[in-house]
Amino acid sequence: MEFRNYSEIKYVEQQKEFMNFFLMHKRLCDEVTGNKTVAYKTAREQKEYLINDENFIYAIRRVQSFMVSFNYAFIEEEEQEEVNKRIIDIEIEFMKDDNYSSLVKRKQSLNLENKTKLKSYYYYYVFKLFMIIKDASKYLQKTLMTSNERNLLWRDLKGFFDYLGDYREEINNVITGFRLADFYFFYNKVVSYYFTYAVFFKKRDDQQVISQINELNKIITSRQFLELIEKTKETNQYSKELHNCNIKFKLVLYDILKSTNNALREKNILPKQKKRVLEDRTGI
Repeated sequence: MEFRNYSEIKYVEQQKEFMNFFLMHKRLCDEVTGNKTVAYKTAREQKEYLINDENFIYAIRRVQSFMVSFNYAFIEEEEQEEVNKRIIDIEIEFMKDDNYSSLVKRKQSLNLENKTKLKSYYYYYVFKLFMIIKDASKYLQKTLMTSNERNLLWRDLKGFFDYLGDYREEINNVITGFRLADFYFFYNKVVSYYFTYAVFFKKRDDQQVISQINELNKIITSRQFLELIEKTKETNQYSKELHNCNIKFKLVLYDILKSTNNALREKNILPKQKKRVLEDRTGI
């Protein structure tokens, strides 16, 4: 490998740091939704666990540690202070939320109404934390995104696209096994995929996907939906009604994935297909 000038050497180092950022950001999104284990190390022991509604404080702490790694990369001090303040604010809000903690302590004996409340509280904090992650990552793009200089002889984006291909395959494998009884597992996976790449989206496309997720979130944190999930878990055979519901909610997740991939296409991260126009030249 030969470099033509100092800018190319600087670009290579910048690209390595971008990939570090991207992979840590991707893992963070999976950790917040409980799709990847979190390693927690003290002076005496090391534990691994999945984040859920019972230990969500560790999701907030993971975001704090993520920011420690990349605080140096903020260009604007005001943006850095804003993000750090929002993380502290959500931690204080979460720790003072007596309603949430009371529901978690009684989780095993909750009636359906209180299960609905806990689910609603939980996703409130999940999405509030994700919006902090997304905004922070947009700020960090100013220094961590790979250079667009056209005069560079050496450039390698292969790693980024390889990971995107692997992630799409992972999503496809997961969604193939969709079961309504395990809906929240599949939902969290789709949400994590969206937030991993949302930092790159155009504003219009981003708003469309988040609107779809918000509408679905209203449904899946309702009493009626939890009743449906409980009913599904209690039977080994699907009625026609349950089968139709299974198809309905699977297609809703497909639509979110489709919109996410369309948003990637609009930023030319996925190939943008051009329409072919057949020109009638028979009379020429």
